[in-house]
Amino acid sequence: MSILKKQNSTVNLKEQILLFIGIFLLISATVIALFLSWYLGQSKLEFANYQTQELNSLELYQHDIANEYNSVLADLNILSSLPQMQNDKNNDKVKRELQLIYQKFAEMRHRYNQIRYLDNDGNELIRVNYNQGQVYVVPDHELQKKQHRYYVEDIKQLKAEQIYISPFDLNIEHKVIEEPYRPMIRLGKRLFDANHQPNGMLIINYEGKYLLKTLEHGHQILSEKAKLMLLNQDGYWLKASDPKLEWGFMFSHKKDLTYKVLYPDVWQAMSENNAGQYENKDGLYTFEKFDPLNPSDKKEPHNLHKLISTVGHQNATWILVSHLPQDDYHAQTNQTVQDNLLYLLILAIGSVLVSFLLARYQYEQHKLVNRNKFLANHDPLTGLYNRMALDQELPLKLSEANKSDKCCCVYYIDLDHFKPVNDNFGHDVGDEVLKIVANRLRGVIRKNSDMVIRLGGDEIMVLACNLDDPKKKAIFGNKLMSIFKNPMNAKGHTFKIGATIGCACYPNDSGEIDQLIKMADTALYHAKHQNKGSLKIYSELSLEERKLVNDIEQMKL
Repeated sequence: MSILKKQNSTVNLKEQILLFIGIFLLISATVIALFLSWYLGQSKLEFANYQTQELNSLELYQHDIANEYNSVLADLNILSSLPQMQNDKNNDKVKRELQLIYQKFAEMRHRYNQIRYLDNDGNELIRVNYNQGQVYVVPDHELQKKQHRYYVEDIKQLKAEQIYISPFDLNIEHKVIEEPYRPMIRLGKRLFDANHQPNGMLIINYEGKYLLKTLEHGHQILSEKAKLMLLNQDGYWLKASDPKLEWGFMFSHKKDLTYKVLYPDVWQAMSENNAGQYENKDGLYTFEKFDPLNPSDKKEPHNLHKLISTVGHQNATWILVSHLPQDDYHAQTNQTVQDNLLYLLILAIGSVLVSFLLARYQYEQHKLVNRNKFLANHDPLTGLYNRMALDQELPLKLSEANKSDKCCCVYYIDLDHFKPVNDNFGHDVGDEVLKIVANRLRGVIRKNSDMVIRLGGDEIMVLACNLDDPKKKAIFGNKLMSIFKNPMNAKGHTFKIGATIGCACYPNDSGEIDQLIKMADTALYHAKHQNKGSLKIYSELSLEERKLVNDIEQMKL
């Protein structure tokens, strides 16, 4: 019995483990599905927000550039409205006054590298330099001739009030690019006297680093993860995350260092549209083109912008580009996951605990249901099938036998010498004997085809099929008898218990269930009266023996 209990315990443990694993996998799958649904939805929303944010950011950057331009254009107009130098005795006085004003202006604004007054031929008459907080009025002997510079030639073509803006490039001094590199935009006006005659030129060198700092400042305020770039119309970098890429058009060895060459698919998308977004394996690219000569809203241009000349770069275009790498698409969502790892761990542990409790509950419920089913069809003392199971299973067995033309036999067993055990040693000992008998019977039957049923008291029935040969019927009956050869030890007592068996077979003896059981009982009756402890098969009874039992039953009625 201890071995059986150990085996049952092992089976129960396996069932609980399998049930726990099944529930845990189900809960885990549900949690993972919910998490993935949230994560994918949140990631999609985050990416959509980035798309909108990048488009809006480029609009803001363009607006910042417009504001910077407007301020510089206003300064240019202020300086151009000052008194002009004339070829008279007051010329030196005006020159000194202009030098003083230019000097103060440079000190206040910080962003102008040079403020110059040139004559009609392009010779410098006044030049004020500003560098690292120091203002320097260039003496006359250091003034230069600039008549061959492209911007001087372009300014000469201007009409009254027109404004010139040069391309954005690096400053050149004495025909050499200044180092460290100094991005520069030159703005100028042609000056006219009261008679509307040309009277020189006013040129201011705007430090381009302030325009680039305006972009960087806006980018920092927005705390964007995207990389911001500024390109000219030919795809050369004016601003890049890698300084080595910048100003390629100023150097012969960098002529091929363009966006078109390095990122042809993105450049193609930008060539086909003035603004938009393009995505590839490297991330999301957002771009917007605008005219650096008129960077403000084209629907409502600033009054000064109407005066800007296109001389020198008629097709001027700048391109603002932001690049958001794919790794940053879901940065906020991933950060949210990282910030809540503790809660996810608690959820995982909770899933394990809930799975265990549910598995335990389901197992107990399952065990309770199985126990109720077992008790409904089994004898609670011996574990054998009971009469209810006989009523349910016997018709099925006989139906199957009928379909396959097989034989089923009912062996009616009555224990010999059992009543004295109960009378002399008590029902506890008698119950133990019944358990021993039940276990021995289970040991000799065929598990897949035979049934052992306790009808009540010491009456037991065995249903065995596929015994077509009469010899097989006798052999199986004797096999049942053999379990009673050895004594039985119950609660310290040894008993010699015997049995008498009557057998009837379907369909040879009868095709009716009740009649079949009655025939087995008839065979048992004759066995007990003729030779107790023997096997009697109904088909072997004589007509007189069969009639005798019927007569006895009629007398009882």
